[in-house]
This record gives sequence, C-alpha cells and structure tokens, in this order.
Amino acid sequence: MNNCKKRFPNQTVALEVRSFNQRAINCYKKVGFSIKREYLKNISNEDVKFYYMELEE
Repeated sequence: MNNCKKRFPNQTVALEVRSFNQRAINCYKKVGFSIKREYLKNISNEDVKFYYMELEE
C-alpha cells in the first residue's frame, strides 16, 4: 500500500468486493481500507451486493 501511495499521492486507492467475501473484507480492513458504500451489480441476470472500499490516509 505504501508503494501505491508513493506512486499516486493525489489519487484515491479503491476497490470493490462482494459482500459475502468476509475473508477479503477483513484482510482489506487490516491494511487500512474501509467500506464507503454498498451497491447492487447485475451479474448474469442476478443482483449481487458489493462494497466499495477506499484506503484511508
């Protein structure tokens, strides 16, 4: 994460993760990400809940 912050100092580091993927969510939180919002995305005609996460400064 530090390398990313150095290379792109004025950019938001963000990702999306499916809401059921608790292992990944916990991992991202440990390195400094937080959930900013949740939303539905249509995948194969099914609405799937995602979280949008950003790396905190």
